[in-house]
Amino acid sequence: GVINAAMATDLGLERSTLGLGFGLFVLTQGGTAPLIAWLVNRLGARLVIASGSVVITIAALALALLASEAWHYLLLFGLLMGTGSAVAGGIPLQTCTSLWFVRRRGLAMSIVMTASSLGGFIAAPLLGEMVSSAHDGWRAGWLCVAGLALLAGLVALFGVGDSPAKYGQVADGEQSNIETRARTGPVATDMPWRNTLKQPALWLSINAALAFNIVAFTLLAHLVPHLRGLGHSPQVAALALGCLSLVGVLGKLFGGLLSDRFGPRQVWVAALLMCVPGMLLLMDARSAWMVYLAALLVGGGAAASFVCWATLVANYFGA
Repeated sequence: GVINAAMATDLGLERSTLGLGFGLFVLTQGGTAPLIAWLVNRLGARLVIASGSVVITIAALALALLASEAWHYLLLFGLLMGTGSAVAGGIPLQTCTSLWFVRRRGLAMSIVMTASSLGGFIAAPLLGEMVSSAHDGWRAGWLCVAGLALLAGLVALFGVGDSPAKYGQVADGEQSNIETRARTGPVATDMPWRNTLKQPALWLSINAALAFNIVAFTLLAHLVPHLRGLGHSPQVAALALGCLSLVGVLGKLFGGLLSDRFGPRQVWVAALLMCVPGMLLLMDARSAWMVYLAALLVGGGAAASFVCWATLVANYFGA
């Protein structure tokens, strides 16, 4: 969000073009999901995450060195970066975590997912400072992303275990499915995808996922330019994005803990309702306290929703 906002200003991109790039980014992630799931089942999470990190590295390098027109942004960020983020992101991470944990799946999922929020909290203000220090400082920002993505790929390649079975182990809590079912709802074994598509729970989960992803990606695409339009400085706008990520850490941790205690469905409802006043407050947040209160509500709600979504799907349909 920070880099793209600066890039849009430098290249003269309209707000609609900026939003279209994020739209393509998200659409690419959804469109590639079946292929990524197939790759995870065939190759394991380790190789898939590492491969996606390489694609992100290539996309970031191309944005840093080549981007000069709107179609470059749409192609390199929207399509290529979207593909890399999808390959290295949600599906292999959630699958791997679900395979390793049963009894405390919600907590384990939340701990894994806090990484993105922590990264956002650290990166947003630092990148904001970087991109505002020079006319085209956003190019240095993309070089930074490329280096971090390459590092992430190496960590995945040498540090991730695909599943406990590969090492002669069993998942944590695998023998206590009855106890888990009593707390969190159904705990399914893996079922054929045709049977999965017939389950109402799947389509209800998709609708709820649409709700919080609309909120989350609207903020990622437009929060910085929106706050700048309300009169806030670039530093405040970048810090707001960082605060959103910091609150996301707490939202994901508490979302996971509460999901194990009360069930992901109930926690998900509360998390979605948290987003509503936050989004209304952001519409005309001309004071800093309004920005940070909105970040607290929206960041916490969207983050907890993400954990509940992944946990609920794994509980219903298997790892």
